[in-house]
Amino acid sequence: MDDTIIEKLGQLGVDVDTAIARFAGKKERYVKYMKLHAEQNYYSKLLDALASGDLEAAQRYSHTLKGDFRNFEFTEIIPAMVSINEILKTQTSDGVDELIDFIDLKYNNIIDVIKIN
Repeated sequence: MDDTIIEKLGQLGVDVDTAIARFAGKKERYVKYMKLHAEQNYYSKLLDALASGDLEAAQRYSHTLKGDFRNFEFTEIIPAMVSINEILKTQTSDGVDELIDFIDLKYNNIIDVIKIN
């Protein structure tokens, strides 16, 4: 099953080889932590915080997601999450919606693959 997940993530533009190397070359460890990431659901928490105007919480969630995106090598969406985090550090959300629109489909496709059992 791990091989199927890894293959599909690669098709979605995730740099799985670099990410797996970061996890001591262990595919099962990489997949385990990806599944934990999906369960924690920080992306939905970020969206909820933005919707409620809680920019402090949104900044914390974006910071966590920025780290996760880098660790898991979600290469196509890392720059957008870095930008979101930088914007939210200024206690504004100007421009965040456009970046979320860019991330949304790509990230949800990744999460759908991770949730394969």
